[in-house]
Parts: sequence; C-alpha cells; structure tokens
Amino acid sequence: MSTTMHFWRDPALPFLEGRRATGSLSCYAPHTHPTFSIGIVDAGDSVFALADGSTPIAPGDVVLVRAGDVHCCNPEDLQRWSYRMFHIDQAWLAALLAESPATSGLPAAMRSQVIRSPHAVLLLDRLTQALDNDAGDKEAEVITCLHEIMLLCAEAGQARAPEDAAQAADQGGLQRARDYLHAHCRERIAIDTLAEIAGIGRYQLI
Repeated sequence: MSTTMHFWRDPALPFLEGRRATGSLSCYAPHTHPTFSIGIVDAGDSVFALADGSTPIAPGDVVLVRAGDVHCCNPEDLQRWSYRMFHIDQAWLAALLAESPATSGLPAAMRSQVIRSPHAVLLLDRLTQALDNDAGDKEAEVITCLHEIMLLCAEAGQARAPEDAAQAADQGGLQRARDYLHAHCRERIAIDTLAEIAGIGRYQLI
C-alpha cells in the first residue's frame, strides 16, 4: 500500500485546514500547533501522547488538541495507519463559540483528550463530506458541524457551559434576514451578512 495525502484548503473557509492521510508510515516528534486541532483514526493502531502521558488509540477514536499543547501521534510498531486531522483558527473558533450561550465558556474549559463516541465519528464524517463538496451551503454546513463537535467535546470533558434557556431568537431579526434573502435571491450571500442583518450569531441563524 502506498501513502496518499489529501489536503483541504478553501479560500472561502480561511479559518479551517485539514488533511487525510491513507496508509501513512510517518512518525512525528512532540510538537505544538497554533490552532485547535481535531483528529480521527480511520485505520490502524497508534499512540496519542501528551505531556502527562500516552493513550493507545484505534479506528474511530477522536483526539482533541488545544492550541499550544505539546503532543504527538504515531503508529504502533511502525505499521501503516490512516487518519484525518483538522486545524481550526483559535481566534475564529473563540468568536464562534461566543455567539451561543451553550458554548461561550468553552475556550477556557477545553482540554486535550481522547474521546470515543459514535456521534463524534458521524460529525467528522459529515464535516469531511462538506469539505469534499462545493455546494452553495458549504460554509453553513462546516460551521454547524464544528459547533456540534465542540458541544460534544464539552460534554466529554464535563465542561459544558450552562445554557440560558430564557434566550430566544429575535423573530424580527429573522424576518429581516428572510426579506433580504428574497430580495437578493440571485446573489451569493455570506452568512456573516445575514447574521448582521438579523442581529444574532451565525450559529443561531443556521
């Protein structure tokens, strides 16, 4: 089996980069990233190492790495393995999480860890599919996936911020956004523009 590497970079999504390695034999020394990183093992066994210890990981396991945390992830016994890795701009992610009361406290509470959850696998598969496609709603789907993944990460780390049940969407703002969409239905409209018109966060709008 030969090693193949696929990269995801989209000028319309400058806050996110990703790669998919298939049949990789690469080994990495301990290192850090300036981004918040999420990885998933697709095939083969490997070891996820942090400064305070190592954890064996297998297909379906998801790793979370905070920006600046020293880590490495290498295959066991120098065997081939396959994985996907996603790097999210830290400032962009903090701004996204601040838009929703359910996630506003997460940046300070998140920690590097391994999570084992079928739901996490489904979300990362969904994110991968969104990145592979060039649909008109690509940005919205990517943002939705990332927000749901972060909620799941929070639950895994028992660090979910309290939700404000009293907060509701501004119906008048949503109507303004609908009216704008109808009036500009032939144009490509950014989510940021609609969120500003509605007066709510992008995730709430989606």
